[in-house]
Amino acid sequence: MKDFYEAFGVCERPSKVFEDTHLSNGFKFVKDLSEVPEKARKIEDITICQGYNLARYYRWTVFVDRNTVCPIGLIAYGLAKPDKLYESGEIAVAGGYAENTEVGKKLEKEIVKLDYGEYIGFI
Repeated sequence: MKDFYEAFGVCERPSKVFEDTHLSNGFKFVKDLSEVPEKARKIEDITICQGYNLARYYRWTVFVDRNTVCPIGLIAYGLAKPDKLYESGEIAVAGGYAENTEVGKKLEKEIVKLDYGEYIGFI
């Protein structure tokens, strides 16, 4: 774990109080990079859930944009357009959200989606 802490600029494990998952977090969609604070950490190739957890656990401001590895989240947040692969249901199956592509198609169709391009990411 020492390498993990060093990679993310953390000297030691946060105190026990930060393990309380009931600590409140803020969340904001951003339309322009000027809305992203300088202190925000932008970490490539993480999932949206990992971004949430880094913010909650370490109390960081984390900026997540379309460079995440979460295709369903990208589409739900309007950071990408649904494509044929998404509409096939295969992504939901591969992610473990559906047992087969028919269920996956229904799931992916019913996910509430923000308009594509309205936001560039979130903090």
